[in-house]
Amino acid sequence: MTSLPRTGRNPLTVDTLKSPAKGGEDAAPSTFALTVLAHADLRRVGEVARLDGLRGGVPTLLSRVEPPFAPPGETGGRPLADPCLSRQPVTISYNRDGSLRLVPPARDITVEVDGETLAAPREVAATAIDRGVVIQIASRVVVLLHRLAARQEAAPPFGLVGDSDKLAAVRAQIQRVAGFADPVLVTGETGTGKELVAEALATAGRKGKPFVRINAGALVPGVAALQLFGSARGAYTDAKTSHEGYFLRADGGTLFLDEVGKLVPETQAMLLRVLESKEIQPVGDTPPRRVDVRVVTATDADLRALAAEGGFAQALVHRLGVLRIALPPLRERLEDLGRLLVHFLREAMAEQGDLARLDPRPADQTPWLPADLVGRLARHDWPGNVRELRNFARGLARLGAGQPQASLDAELMSQIAPRAPATPVVATVPAAVPELADRWNREQKAERERIVAALRAVGGNQTRAARLLGISRGTLAARMDQFEIDRPQKRPTSP
Repeated sequence: MTSLPRTGRNPLTVDTLKSPAKGGEDAAPSTFALTVLAHADLRRVGEVARLDGLRGGVPTLLSRVEPPFAPPGETGGRPLADPCLSRQPVTISYNRDGSLRLVPPARDITVEVDGETLAAPREVAATAIDRGVVIQIASRVVVLLHRLAARQEAAPPFGLVGDSDKLAAVRAQIQRVAGFADPVLVTGETGTGKELVAEALATAGRKGKPFVRINAGALVPGVAALQLFGSARGAYTDAKTSHEGYFLRADGGTLFLDEVGKLVPETQAMLLRVLESKEIQPVGDTPPRRVDVRVVTATDADLRALAAEGGFAQALVHRLGVLRIALPPLRERLEDLGRLLVHFLREAMAEQGDLARLDPRPADQTPWLPADLVGRLARHDWPGNVRELRNFARGLARLGAGQPQASLDAELMSQIAPRAPATPVVATVPAAVPELADRWNREQKAERERIVAALRAVGGNQTRAARLLGISRGTLAARMDQFEIDRPQKRPTSP
């Protein structure tokens, strides 16, 4: 099967906002924003601070006391307000070339940008902002710096979690096409939520009517007609009663056919005839029966490419795609990651009677969900998309049952390898400011020495060293790689 490309435009893709940095008079107006991915109070996750003044030359100061964050669509808001954060701000300013400049706090406060310590002023390229820049402050808060539409078309949530521009575009598309009877082709990578969109279309357009879901792989060649259209009594040996096929079960409602790219040619021809005539022919029955069924199909394959290779009927591609909705991969809507993670954790922990662990804690207590972990998740590529995140969250909930803080075993750790940056963040210090370069070198050297000393003090035990340093074990491992610190050998035990 030909899979959808992981990058670049695809003809099935719903139009999304163009970045001003990418230019073009048709580029949709947008601004910059910060979205909370992790906070000690999980109710704050998903809140947004619009940075409307950046392009006008007004820097944004990010600290405990500013800027104000509010739930999407609401005005006003309140600062991050975590008492463990400093009032010393990270300064974010706009450059004329569309990049942003990040300046660290004046005092020694740990800030990480895409997993690297912000120890000196850093220029963040426009292409990096398009993807989303992960900023972690003092191992307490994680925010995503990204673009945000100046205007969003309001639409019901339809059971889809998140408030990113791309998800808002999907919701708007669902609202626009839900009332029509034409077929809808839902495309997207595996795990992006195509079945949820099919259910949303059925609920919005034919609420209370049947919703029948089938997988193309379950349609067996030779008996597909029986499965789809049913049979009359006596149509075959031992057929003592009539049998309703999928189309009759869905009459008046919606038939959802997943993995439509797996249909064999015989079944493709059957489906095309029904879509053209709106009639079915049960096996052994006459005359044909008219049905009122809204057909929604889904695939992670490029049907046009399959048709060009002769593996799919060109006419069926056109018929299925009268209306199309494309779902973005999770890596292209990272601002939704925090809300999705909390949503899935709440589901899993409610099942195991451990939901109270996600409640806010006093400032002197570590939250159950560490910010370091969320920062790592935000840098993962998520090839399995929302489904992969859901499975990860369930595994995290199971491991953390009854524990004061979430932790990872080797299997979960292996699942979240940091993503490779699409465009590197420019981390060089301008030559015109040598004192900043000196400061950067001093701080890097001091941090390396501090890590080496901690490892020596605990005999190379990385878990204890991380606790001694006040960081997560994952962050320690990343910094050891950054500073090229060898893993200490374990001390031999006495005979």
